[in-house]
Amino acid sequence: MREREKAQLLANIEKVKREDEAALAAKRQRVRVMQEEIELANKAAQKQKEAARLTEKKLDEQIAMHQKKKQEREEAKMRED
Repeated sequence: MREREKAQLLANIEKVKREDEAALAAKRQRVRVMQEEIELANKAAQKQKEAARLTEKKLDEQIAMHQKKKQEREEAKMRED
């Protein structure tokens, strides 16, 4: 009787151990997937930031060009007067 109880206890311990290992493997997989999703989100955010930076740079250049042309027109008008 004692040996049978001992064998059952060991079998239960092994079962719980396998379940814990499976749960740990599943958790590791979830973490891996989350890390990949975070990496993709970070790359997308970086691309958006870069696009916004380039757009802002282009707008700044257009403003500078407009101001330069305006100043040139004003200077030309002053020379005419």
